[in-house]
Amino acid sequence: QEEDGSGGMSEMDYEYLIKYKGRSYLHLEWKTAADLESMNTKAKTIYRRFVKKIEAGTEEDLEDPTVDPSFTEPWRILAEEDHEITVELSDKELVKWEKEQKRLEAEEM
Repeated sequence: QEEDGSGGMSEMDYEYLIKYKGRSYLHLEWKTAADLESMNTKAKTIYRRFVKKIEAGTEEDLEDPTVDPSFTEPWRILAEEDHEITVELSDKELVKWEKEQKRLEAEEM
């Protein structure tokens, strides 16, 4: 990482975890400061305001960065289908699979 002229780290060295409005937490993205500066003016303004808050030391006004695990779980499943899959195994793989199945059956008993 490079130091800026004042001897500290430049904000361009950091990556920021971005959550887009109207999108789920599954669509979070890591963006560099340069990426944010090159986005539209609204995104650039939000980023600059965030950096000013950090520099001013008013971190208590910032959102909690932890994500509630319930946000990443589906509320309901709309459709579910079973599909039959055919797998070609070599003799070695077949013997290994059969041994594993016998071992699992023995553990269950």
